[in-house]
Amino acid sequence: MRTLITFILVIATLNATARVGSAYWNHYQLEDTVQGIVTYGGVTPTETLQQQVVDKADRLDIVLSYEDVTVKREGQTTTVDASYSKKIEVFPRYVHEFTFEVHASANYTGIIPFGRR
Repeated sequence: MRTLITFILVIATLNATARVGSAYWNHYQLEDTVQGIVTYGGVTPTETLQQQVVDKADRLDIVLSYEDVTVKREGQTTTVDASYSKKIEVFPRYVHEFTFEVHASANYTGIIPFGRR
């Protein structure tokens, strides 16, 4: 009986780890993409940058609306801030809400990256 309970706890823990890990993996992919968008965004209109962030979030199954994404450009510095929440069933019938925040900032130097001419 003790072995069965231990087995069930191990399976439940692995399941929770996989679900939470998947959410964090998608979040880190979004952060990486946003940093790239900001770094190479240069003179791209802020609305286009905002659209790119929302599109990438959608491809990662992250619910992110335009109101959740703020793009600011001050001089040569472009900054993107976004936040979202995701409810994850950690254990059966136990749902926890995780809040994720994305922040990326970069300076435009006028240099065009290779292959983008």
